[in-house]
Amino acid sequence: MGSESEFLALVKALAQELPSSTRSRCREAVEELLEKAVGLEKDIPPDLCKALLTFVVSVAAPRVASEQSLQFSCLEIIARAGLAVRSFDDESSRADVHGFFFKLMKKEAKGQPTFKPKVMTIMLQYLLRWIQAADVAKALEGGALKADLVNGLLDALIAEMGRSIRWKPRWQLKASRALRKVLRSLPKAMDHVLAFLKKTEEPPALLVAAVAAEGTQSPESPERTQLVELYVKHVLEAKKPLADFSLEAWGPVVAAATDEEVGKQLLPTALRMQKRQPAAMAVSYPSFAANLKADLSGHAKELLDPPALEFLKDKDKRLGGRLLVQQVAQKSKDTGSLLALAEAWTELLKKAGKVDEKQAALHAIAELISNLPKEGDFAGFAKLTDPKGAIVKAAAEDANEETRFLGYKTLGLLALVLPNAEPVIQELLKPLADKKAPDRARLAALAALAEISKKVEGSSCSWAGSFFDKALPLLTVAATKPVHRLQSLLAWAACGSLAKADGDSLGSKLKKEQLTLIKDGVSFLNAVPVIQKAPFAELAAQAQFWRALLAGYVQGSPQLVEAASELDALSLPPRSFAEALPVCRSAVVLLASLHGASPEQGVGRKREEDKPAKCMGLVEIIQEAKEADAAALVLLLAQAFASWLAELAPLSRGLRQVSSAALRNILVDICAAAAAVKGALAPEVLCLLSFAAHHPLLGTSRWSVPRHWRWLCSKGPLAAAFGKVGSGIWRPLRSILFSAKKLPQSDSSGCRLAAVSLAGAFDQKIMDPEICGTLQDEVAALIKDCLAVLPGSQAISEKDEDVKVYFAPEGRLWIEEGTYVAEERENKNVKKNKFLKGLYDDDEVTAEVKPSQPALASRAKFAPMPGKAKESKDGKDSKDSKSGKGKSKGKGGGGAEGAGAMTQSQIEEAKIQEQSETRARIRSYVDEAFFALDVLAALASCQGNRAALEEAMPDLMPQFVKLLKSPLTVLKARRCLRCLVTLVVQPGAVRRRDLLPDALMVVGKGWLERTPAAAGTTGDEPVCQVVLDGVDANRMLNGSTLAIVLPIILRALFDSRPALQEVCTRALQLLEKQLALGIEVSEDTVSEVFDSLSVVLLALPGQRLQTQAAMLAACKHLVSTDDQLARLADMFFSDEELVRSAVIASLAELPRNS
Repeated sequence: MGSESEFLALVKALAQELPSSTRSRCREAVEELLEKAVGLEKDIPPDLCKALLTFVVSVAAPRVASEQSLQFSCLEIIARAGLAVRSFDDESSRADVHGFFFKLMKKEAKGQPTFKPKVMTIMLQYLLRWIQAADVAKALEGGALKADLVNGLLDALIAEMGRSIRWKPRWQLKASRALRKVLRSLPKAMDHVLAFLKKTEEPPALLVAAVAAEGTQSPESPERTQLVELYVKHVLEAKKPLADFSLEAWGPVVAAATDEEVGKQLLPTALRMQKRQPAAMAVSYPSFAANLKADLSGHAKELLDPPALEFLKDKDKRLGGRLLVQQVAQKSKDTGSLLALAEAWTELLKKAGKVDEKQAALHAIAELISNLPKEGDFAGFAKLTDPKGAIVKAAAEDANEETRFLGYKTLGLLALVLPNAEPVIQELLKPLADKKAPDRARLAALAALAEISKKVEGSSCSWAGSFFDKALPLLTVAATKPVHRLQSLLAWAACGSLAKADGDSLGSKLKKEQLTLIKDGVSFLNAVPVIQKAPFAELAAQAQFWRALLAGYVQGSPQLVEAASELDALSLPPRSFAEALPVCRSAVVLLASLHGASPEQGVGRKREEDKPAKCMGLVEIIQEAKEADAAALVLLLAQAFASWLAELAPLSRGLRQVSSAALRNILVDICAAAAAVKGALAPEVLCLLSFAAHHPLLGTSRWSVPRHWRWLCSKGPLAAAFGKVGSGIWRPLRSILFSAKKLPQSDSSGCRLAAVSLAGAFDQKIMDPEICGTLQDEVAALIKDCLAVLPGSQAISEKDEDVKVYFAPEGRLWIEEGTYVAEERENKNVKKNKFLKGLYDDDEVTAEVKPSQPALASRAKFAPMPGKAKESKDGKDSKDSKSGKGKSKGKGGGGAEGAGAMTQSQIEEAKIQEQSETRARIRSYVDEAFFALDVLAALASCQGNRAALEEAMPDLMPQFVKLLKSPLTVLKARRCLRCLVTLVVQPGAVRRRDLLPDALMVVGKGWLERTPAAAGTTGDEPVCQVVLDGVDANRMLNGSTLAIVLPIILRALFDSRPALQEVCTRALQLLEKQLALGIEVSEDTVSEVFDSLSVVLLALPGQRLQTQAAMLAACKHLVSTDDQLARLADMFFSDEELVRSAVIASLAELPRNS
C-alpha cells in the first residue's frame, strides 16, 4: 500500500508540474510514470488507474499534440491501466473504471480543441488503445459497460469532425485509420454511426471515410447496401458541391456497388440530378465515374452522352468533363461502344453551328481516343478521318483558330492508333507549308507529327522527305521570334526522331545556320535561363530532340569522344559550367527542368512516357551507342552536373530555380546511364558521380547525403556501376578527394564540403566485398596524405603577434591592446605679432613655429637617405639633382627635403597590406590542416577503418599534440580527436575516453595547474586526473590507446611540481605498470621517458621510490640499443645525488634485458 500511495502522490505532483515543464522534463516525467506502471504490472488499483488516465487524457494530451515523442509512452500508460482493469476480480470496479474513462474522454473531447487534426488523432488513438487493452467489447456484452457511454463519446467526437475536409491528407489518413479500427473493435458502434448518417444532412467526411472503408470490406458486408443508399442521398442528391475529401471518402462505396446497383439505382439517379443540381453534379459526377470499378462498356453511352459534352462546353467544368471521358474510356473493354460514341460526336460536330459545341465535341473525341485500351481493333476509327468528314473539315477550314487547333490535335491522336496513318499525316503536313495557316493550327500539326515520328522512330517513312522540306524554315524561326520557340522545338523533335532512319536525308538539307543553333551555347536551344523557365510542352519537345542529338542521329552534332578527351576530371573545383559542352550542359539543365515540371495537373496520373527518364531516354541511348561514344557521353554529363552543382551552391534558394529533389533525380538518371555502359567504365565517371552525390545541395532533412549515398550503393543504380570498375575505383576517388585541399575553408562552391563527405564513402559496409579489395590500402594512403599536410611544427612556431593578426578582422589595422600610439597633429596655436600687424601688405603677420625635434625625426624615418641624390643610368647626376633645375613650384621653396615622405594614411595602408599578407600566409596552411582534420574525422565515422586508424595513431599523435598547443588549430584538432578517440580507444581501457581530447589540450598548452573552469573543461576535477584515474592499469594498452594516453603521462611528469603531486603519482604508477606489461615505444619516446623521470626525481623528492620503480621498469624493458644506454649513462653525470643513485640502481637491471 505504501508504494501505491507514493505512486498516486507522484502522479498528482507530476500533473501539477507538467503544464509548465520543458520538453525534456515532460519526457522524463512520462517515462518515469510508465516505468513505475510497468513495475506494478497488473496490480494497479482502481484509484491509481483513474489517476493515470486523468494524467494522460487531461494533462499530457495537450503536450503530446505539440511533442509527438511523448505519444508512445502515453499510449503505453493507457494500455497498462487497461490491462489492470481487465484483471480486476470485482465486476463493479471494472464498470466503474470503464465508465470513468468514457466520461473523461467525452469531457476532454468537448473541452480540448479536438477539431484540430493532431488532437483528434491522439484522442482516437487513446480510445483505440483502451478498447484493445481493457477488452471493451467483452465489457459491453457482459453489461459491465453501458452502450450509452460509448455512443455518447462517439457523438462528442463526431461533432468535432466537421473541419476534417480542410486537414492535410496525411492527417486525414491517420485519423480515418484510427477511427476505422475503433469501429471494427466495437461492432455495435457501427449501427450507431449508420443511424447517425441517416439522420444528418452533412455527414463529416472523416466519419464517412472510416465507415465506408470498414462497411465495404467484403461484398457480403451487411452495411454495404445501406451505404449505397446513403451515397445516393448525400452525394448524388446533394444540393451543393462536396469537397474533394468527402468524395474520396465515399469512393469505396461506389467501388463496391454491383452492376445491377449501378444500372438501376446509381446511374439513373445521377442522370436525373444532372438537370436538377448541375453545380453539385459537376463535381460529383466525374468522381462517381472515377470510382466505378466494373466494365463500363455497356454504360458508356449513358455516362458520356450528353453529360460529357455539357461539361466540356463550360470552361470551368471542362477539367471534370475530360476526367469523365478519360475514366469511362479506360474502363471500357469493348472498343465498339467507344467507336459508336465517337461517331455520334462526329455527327454532332458536323451539325453544330456554335463554336462551343464544336470545341466540346472535338475535346470529347480527342480525350476518348487518347485513352483507348492498349489492345483492340481500331481500324473502324478510320471513318473519322474521311477527307470530307467533319473532323478534317474543322481542322482545315473552320474560321476559329482554336477549333482548327483541336481538329489537328484530334487527327494526330487518330494517326497514332490507326494501322494506316498515311492519309492523316498528309493532312497534317498541309498547314506547315500554308503561310496563311494560323499559328495554333500549325502548332497542333507539329505536335501531332512529333508524336507520330516518335512512335515510328527507327522506321523509314515515305513522308519524311516532304516533312524535312516543309519543316526546315521552322527550325530557326525561334531565333528571331522567341514566342514561336515551341514550334521550332517540335520541328526539331520530329526531325530528330525521323533522323534515326533517314539521317542522310536530313543531313543533306541542314545548313550552317541550323547546325550553329545546336553548337552555340547561347542559342534558344542551349540558353540555360530559357530552359529553366520553359513550360512542360517545350521541355518534352526538346527532350525528344536531345535524345536524337545525344545518340548521334543528327549529322553535324558535336563529337563527344573528342570533347571527353580534353577533360581533367579529377581536379577540384571542376571546370566552369559555362565551359562545358553546350549539348551536355543543356541536357543536365533539361533533366532538372523535367523533374521539376509536370504535365497537365488534375487529369489523371502522369503518363509513363512523360517521366524525365523516358523523355530523355538516356539508358536507351547508352545501350544503342558505341562503347567509346557511350563512355564519353556519360563522362561529359557527369562533369557538367558536377560543374553545375558548384555554380549553384553560392546562390540563394530562390535564385537556383532547381530543388534538391530534382538534383538527386538527375544524379540517379546519370548513374543509371553509367550502369548501362557496355564494357568497362572509366573510373573518372564514378569519381565525379560520387563527388556529386556528396555535394551538400543534394541533402534535405528527409534525404540526407549519407542516406541517399547508401541507397545509391545498395538499391540504386550506382551499385552496378561500381561493379564495372571494381576495386580500382578507390585510388581515383582518393585523388579527387584530396585535390580539394587547396580550396579555402570559405569555399562557397560546396566542393570542399563534398570532398570531406566523400571521405565517409570509404566504408566497406555499404560496398560489395568484391569492390573493397584495395579499400584499406587506400584508406591508409589517405591517412598518410592527411598526415603530410598537418602543420604541427609550423603552427607552434608562429609568432604570437602574427597569431593575433590572423584572428583580427580583415581590412583594419591591428594594434596591440594597451599600446600608446603617438600621433602628429597640425599645430594650430599660431602666434601673432601684434606690433608688426598692418605694417606690410599682409593682413596678419605670423611668427613661424618650427616643428619639434621628435616630429622631425618621425618624418625623417620614411624620408630618403641624406646625401644620396638620384642618379641616372650612366652614373651621372640626373637633371633634378642639379641646383637651379630642381626648384619646387610650391610656396615652401625647396621640396627635395621631403619628396619621399609617406603620409600617415599611407603608412597605415602599408601596414594593413602587410598584415593581410600575414593572414593569407597563415590561412594557406591552416585551411589545409582543417581539411585534413575533417577528412580524418570522416574516416573515423566508418567502423571499417578502425584498423587503419589504429595503425596510424602513433604517427598522428605527435602532430595532434602540436596542433592542440597552437591557438590556430586547437579547436579543430580537438574536435577531430574526439571522433578518432571514439573509434580507436577501447571502452574498457579508459573509462572516461571522451575526456582524452580535453586532457591532451590541457597538457599541450601547459594548463595542468589551472582549474577546470579556467582550462575550459567540464567537471569540478582536473581533467588529466580524471582521465588517468580511469585508465585500466592492469591491462596493456594497445598501440593506438597508448599513443593517446602516453603524452598525458609524460607531459604530467615533465611539469612535475608540488601542486601536481597527485597527478604525477598516478602517472608514475601507470607508467610503471605499462612498462612492466611490455609496451613497445619508439626511440624518441624512450628518451622522453628517461627525461621525464629525471625531472620527477628533482621536482618531487617525496616520490623517489615510485620514480625509481618506474626507472627500473624502463631499464628492464626499454633499453636495448647503445644510444639508449648512452642516454642513461649521461644521466649518471648529473649534479644531483638522487639522479645518480637512481641510475646506479637502474643499471643493475640491464643484464636481464632481453
